[in-house]
Amino acid sequence: MLNYEQTVINGVPTKGHNIFVVALNDLNREIYRDLFNSLGSGFAFNLNKYRIPGFVWDMYSMVQKLATSQRTVELDNFYLSRHTIDFDEAYYKRIWTNGFEDDPGSNLFTPLRSYYPMALDNSLSFANQTYKIKNFSFNLLVSDNGENEQEPAENTIYKAAIVPLFPLFFASSNTGHLSYGPVFMETFSINVEGKNSLSDVEVTCSFTGGKTLISPEYIPIVKPNIEEDPKEVQFDGFAPYEIQDYKNYRTANLSDCLISFFQPQKRIHSELKDELFESLNITQSKDPAKTNYVFTSKTNTNKIVSMNLSINQQIGLTHTNPILDDGTYTDVIGPKFAALESRSVTGSITLFNANLDDYLDRYPTSSLTMYFGGNFLFHMRDVDWSNPVVSMTTSGSRFHTWNFTARLSQDTGFWGGNQTAVSEFDIDYRSVLDLPWHTKKL
Repeated sequence: MLNYEQTVINGVPTKGHNIFVVALNDLNREIYRDLFNSLGSGFAFNLNKYRIPGFVWDMYSMVQKLATSQRTVELDNFYLSRHTIDFDEAYYKRIWTNGFEDDPGSNLFTPLRSYYPMALDNSLSFANQTYKIKNFSFNLLVSDNGENEQEPAENTIYKAAIVPLFPLFFASSNTGHLSYGPVFMETFSINVEGKNSLSDVEVTCSFTGGKTLISPEYIPIVKPNIEEDPKEVQFDGFAPYEIQDYKNYRTANLSDCLISFFQPQKRIHSELKDELFESLNITQSKDPAKTNYVFTSKTNTNKIVSMNLSINQQIGLTHTNPILDDGTYTDVIGPKFAALESRSVTGSITLFNANLDDYLDRYPTSSLTMYFGGNFLFHMRDVDWSNPVVSMTTSGSRFHTWNFTARLSQDTGFWGGNQTAVSEFDIDYRSVLDLPWHTKKL
């Protein structure tokens, strides 16, 4: 009889596994020097010669500047060693995702053209040895007591949105899953809509990059922290008893979001956030048990029912001789260079029953600050507004939607420079990189 051993189901459901994100900047705070040195290097990927090659990563040399070890993987009796980042809670930030799908190179072979109508052989495409993450989405979390286990991971994604071509690495606790890196954010969208309900804030991203890094052999399944003091519960007809209760989380929703056209004086992230709250007469609860309750005395003349911010980065990947540290040639380590070819920041705001005379058709250019909860604060000094789209219904609802496109401020610089901003967001990027790595009181 066939001795069949079931190894597909390991007893842990998909929702029981963890997804982790690592900011490579946390492993080496000087890693930006390689990116900064690409400015003026003349390496332009055959692009327009007038385009500044200021954002170019050498992914082969990048991993050599990180605290990595080696992982050996067997492939058809061939043993290949690659760099890996050993699991460490100080660097691996856990995030609860709504979806995760990656592609380590699913279209490597194409039929080789010949005189015969059917494929006599297949051609291997080195250019398709890339790593992509698609359908990556999550919700911002808020806890009753201000402690948020997901905050370090949220901050890491936020950093990749603020700083162009910010290098990341993802891994999961699923032993049957191999992930690769470094990767860079390709698309970022943060959206909330409340026309019919108080919807949650959702972040959706995609990433692309190389394969010089591979996930470690062991990543533990980490359960959420539980309260130190058990809680007593009681149901009708039953005696009270104690349980260990998880932290009481909720997702950020439309009621947590803010929009302002003010021109702040501060650029440090925490100071800018405080200045925004003060300008809108918002105060935070002093009750230790309700640290996330806020109050405002300012009257809202119009209701925001939808807001969205999108970032798109076109990243060019260039393949050269794939050489490992030991001199071995193998195409599985993917592309050597990653370059930022273009980047755009766009978005929209929808208001309910807006008074058109008071709004943006009279001011086609303005500053804009959008806050989605947590640390997801986006201040743009210069945005250009398009004409509003008006939607009317028979129930008496009238919505105005304005689309905008952000642009760089005149004093924007590069990561590693002395300028405050490094992208369309006029926030001191150094204060963004210093956002908490570990769980703390908000």
